[in-house]
Amino acid sequence: MYKKPTLSIITVCLNEPLLQRTCESIVNQTFQNFEWIVIDGGSNEATLNIFERYKYRINYFVSESDGGIYFGMNKGIQQAHGTWLNFMNAGDLFINYNILNIINYKLKKIKKIDILYGNYIVGDSNIIIPAPKPNKDNFYFKNFCHQCSFVRNKILKKYKFDTQFKICADWDLWNKLFFRGYMFRHIDLGIARFYENGMSHINKKDVFKEISYIRKKYYTKNDILKLKENQIQNLRKMINNR
Repeated sequence: MYKKPTLSIITVCLNEPLLQRTCESIVNQTFQNFEWIVIDGGSNEATLNIFERYKYRINYFVSESDGGIYFGMNKGIQQAHGTWLNFMNAGDLFINYNILNIINYKLKKIKKIDILYGNYIVGDSNIIIPAPKPNKDNFYFKNFCHQCSFVRNKILKKYKFDTQFKICADWDLWNKLFFRGYMFRHIDLGIARFYENGMSHINKKDVFKEISYIRKKYYTKNDILKLKENQIQNLRKMINNR
């Protein structure tokens, strides 16, 4: 009898030289009740050879050109059967081999939740960066990475990522779900390590344009004024308390 997996881990890739660390991070997890979906954008032979080494653990694999990272992530969503979805794209990795075991425990323990997410590390540093807690102020100013998030399958099947965004479709999705009343839960736990070699850290002007558009899309002018006033007041409090 078919048993539905708890998690679907979706990996999107295109010629990532550090792919092997991502694969090792996934296949060596102590928790193994997940399916692994790989959406490759038409990589070179060297990259495909790495995936070949891990085909014993890959549940779904396709290699074909597409419109970019969010097109690939949406294709992965379409193939996913797990109750919860995570996006661990090529080059990035889970913080340790036991993290999915901890996440599984959290998902079972916490009730009334649609999106669970945690903290992250950038690059090879040892500094864990706290993700923003789920409220309007924080989601206006800060994003959290999809590598450290676990989202209900049925929600992503309904909404997916808006591919008009080339860089910030995840930020757009979190705001969309937040304003539609879905339940976010932040856990103070390092989950993933991601590297600043992607498009979002190269095209800074494009990042700013997309963020500006997203903010105008979900926040009124009055919202923005109040949020900025709150930020100034908080900065003043910090300075006065020093």
